Amino acid sequence: MTNIVKVMFNVVFGFQIATCSIIGQLIGANNIQLAKKIERLAFMFSTTVFFVIFMILSFIGKNVFYLYTRNEELIKLGEGMF
Repeated sequence: MTNIVKVMFNVVFGFQIATCSIIGQLIGANNIQLAKKIERLAFMFSTTVFFVIFMILSFIGKNVFYLYTRNEELIKLGEGMF
């Protein structure tokens, strides 16, 4: 389960780190309006990506557990997490 959570958060987290760098450069260049626009765009993009990953895992959650084990008992336990 920890690996699945890492996938959900790390994709978005990496994008946010890159966005912070760009926004910092824009603020340093005194381009506040563009920095605000980039921030809104990055937030919407990150939220959308997180939601898409969440929906994919919600619909194929059982199949994700087959990547880790073939034990049906463990898979049934894992299905309850989704």
